Amino acid sequence: MQKIIAFSSLVVLVMLALFFWNGRSTGIPDAPNENKENEEEKISIVTTFYPLADFARSVGRERVNVTSVVPAGVEPHDYEPTQRDIISAYEADIFLVNGAGFDAWAEKIRPELEARGVRVVQMSEIMTLLPGVHDEHEEGDHAGEEGDSHEEGHESQFDPHFWLDPLLVEKQVNAITSALIALDAGSQSDYVKWNAEYLMKLQALDATYRSDLKTCDLRTVVTSHNAFGYLAKRYQFDTIAVSGLSPEDEPSPRRLAEVTTLVKERGIKHVFFETLVSPKIAETLARETGATTLLFNPIEGLTSEEEARGENYLSIMQSNLDNLKIALKCQAR
Repeated sequence: MQKIIAFSSLVVLVMLALFFWNGRSTGIPDAPNENKENEEEKISIVTTFYPLADFARSVGRERVNVTSVVPAGVEPHDYEPTQRDIISAYEADIFLVNGAGFDAWAEKIRPELEARGVRVVQMSEIMTLLPGVHDEHEEGDHAGEEGDSHEEGHESQFDPHFWLDPLLVEKQVNAITSALIALDAGSQSDYVKWNAEYLMKLQALDATYRSDLKTCDLRTVVTSHNAFGYLAKRYQFDTIAVSGLSPEDEPSPRRLAEVTTLVKERGIKHVFFETLVSPKIAETLARETGATTLLFNPIEGLTSEEEARGENYLSIMQSNLDNLKIALKCQAR
């Protein structure tokens, strides 16, 4: 309740700031897509978190200016935006949102943004979402049933981690491309070309995953955070997650004991930990079972070190595959 009140107060403050922005006599800033003096001006894209920014840069290239609200090194689940974050969304030409409760603050301001002329693209609306997992004792990848992203408006009941499936990323890239063409039809041929080039990279990544994970001795991985659902469904392996859809969820002692037993029974030798999240749970489980820890990056954001190395969605997904092959004991091909 306190978070809701704080967010509502922040939105009110932002609206007041916008009202007096630049001291305009009308008190209301122009809609971001109106009265551009220079047709070659870059399209402003604001995204709620890193993957969407990477996809937008890949298809917009030099014609776009892309910023991500969540800073480098910050875990985006339950991120609380600043006043400057909200204002940047109001100033954007295109605002990219994940949805499914992942960036709930952005979903809340969407109607007002659209009323002011911002083109909002919410990715959860073009996905068939997997159900979230609410029973902490339930095991597996939970991918046997497909959810309805609009059922009674309760998107928080669904798994938001669909960007980890390269073929679902194709849908997101296509949606971004369509939004760019709608604003800049004169550059359509460029956007279509860049879109095709990035889709080819995603398809090559998918083919590599399929080939490398085809012959493995194990079909189960253990992770501290339930982010594997879409990836596991696509490439036909199972997951045992210690905690829920948010890495902030704390597992009960009973759940830790259950997973410890499963790891020992199945001869699992590796437990995944993540960037941007404390490795404490994974380390505890590994210590109790004699396993070792391996990194799986859910690509919810980059660290400053990853940014400095020039890492991106494609390179991190390849690194994830390398570690999945170790955990699943995949045979060299």
